[in-house]
Amino acid sequence: MSSSKARPSLWGRLTRAFAGIALATVAVVTSGAAPASAEAWPVVEGFESRPFDRWSPYINGQGNIEASQASILAHSGVGSIFMYSATGSWVSIERRITLDRSSGARTCGANIWASPQANYDTSLNLEVIDAATWTYVSVKNVPITGGRYQQVQFANFAHTDKPIVVRIVLSKHNVNLDDFQLWCSRPLS
Repeated sequence: MSSSKARPSLWGRLTRAFAGIALATVAVVTSGAAPASAEAWPVVEGFESRPFDRWSPYINGQGNIEASQASILAHSGVGSIFMYSATGSWVSIERRITLDRSSGARTCGANIWASPQANYDTSLNLEVIDAATWTYVSVKNVPITGGRYQQVQFANFAHTDKPIVVRIVLSKHNVNLDDFQLWCSRPLS
């Protein structure tokens, strides 16, 4: 009597192959220590605890910026940022970030969830700035409609070893912000 093993199905072989590729990708992406000053990957901010320790608010003219801990105003969790700007003024929050030099990343992107007040449409400037020269790495104006949270995307930008400033600017009405993410990726080789 001979014993023979059943050959795994195509689905089983593909599942194991993809699991192996995913595990190898995680090992490659997480190997190599990041410089002590580099941000963890990806940069994630839910504005849950003391956001102004990491983000700097600026008001030019008449406006207001507050950290809220009311879950009814948040996209997730309880924390969010409320920004108000009178017409002809502008307000912003910004954060300095140093990207991981050892990552091998080539392209970066970011997004944030934004909810303007109901019945008001507004727009946000989503900016990435070279911190040394104060020149734009990327800038995108995004119109948003009132009454609900929506995810808005920054323009993609090339990975850089230089410190950058991520800035979100509002020039009229008000908006709640939550769940910021910045990530970088590298081509598969």
